[in-house]
Amino acid sequence: MKTELNVANSLVLNRLAGRSK
Repeated sequence: MKTELNVANSLVLNRLAGRSK
């Protein structure tokens, strides 16, 4: 369960990073 949250957070962070770039 926590792993899924971690993955979701990673995807969100990646999206934010890509947008910032």
